[in-house]
Amino acid sequence: MNRRSLRLGVVAASFWLAGCGSDARGDGSVAVSVWGEEYIEVGIPEEEFEDGWSVKYDKFLIALGDVSIEQKDGPSGGSLDEVVLFDLTESGPQAFGAVAGLSEGNWDEFGFSSLVVTDETQRSDSASAEDWELMLDGGYNVYVTGTATKDDAQKQFAWGFSEPVRYASCVDVRDGQEISGVVVGDGAEAEAQLTIHGDHLFYDDLASPEAKLRFDRVASADADDDGEVTLDELAAIQLADLSSDQGSYGVGAFDVDDMRGFIEAATNSLGHFNGEGHCRPERP
Repeated sequence: MNRRSLRLGVVAASFWLAGCGSDARGDGSVAVSVWGEEYIEVGIPEEEFEDGWSVKYDKFLIALGDVSIEQKDGPSGGSLDEVVLFDLTESGPQAFGAVAGLSEGNWDEFGFSSLVVTDETQRSDSASAEDWELMLDGGYNVYVTGTATKDDAQKQFAWGFSEPVRYASCVDVRDGQEISGVVVGDGAEAEAQLTIHGDHLFYDDLASPEAKLRFDRVASADADDDGEVTLDELAAIQLADLSSDQGSYGVGAFDVDDMRGFIEAATNSLGHFNGEGHCRPERP
């Protein structure tokens, strides 16, 4: 049995176990799950796009892990060190694992990563052995396929990304209030969800909270008109050449000048916390 077969034969059993490394000496725990919400599971409807397109994902593969739960001024907490491949088009949320042995209180430093698949990456039940091989061979941390539709027009895409990112200092947003990390009750189990926002790949701004969803310019990149938009075709579209009615495509602090680089940079903002909560993207 070769190394790949051995790794795939360990059907992700270990990442269901409780996290290690805690010296908090408590009875509380945090259950960690992963979800792509309806935009990934069902699709992004046309009313969400400025230009009337809709998008349906066929696959949304992402490798997630390196989950850490700490206190900024207190005892060290625990972690889930495994990296696991998920297909978020499967119905979720999907369980990831649990960090146990946490004392009561606010564990205000929560983070996780999206990392390139390696031989050590495990896979969830939602991801197939073929998915794992594709991600490993491509050196990807994110891979998406799908179809965009507008009236009678359709454009397919199959894009692999190698843009690892650390989502640090995650903040929950509940009833308009922000809570850093997770709050663990005495002997209770709190929940922490790694929420992935699939609509961000089609935003027209990398920094503005007022970004709009657009696909017209992506569709027009199909230079050979074969019905598929490739990353190489997107690389030929210079942002400086876009007209105002095609969107501003603001790049913020990112050093990108074409549509491929723009969408690659957009993968840095996929990770959220407990739905709409936000994290600080960093290079791992």
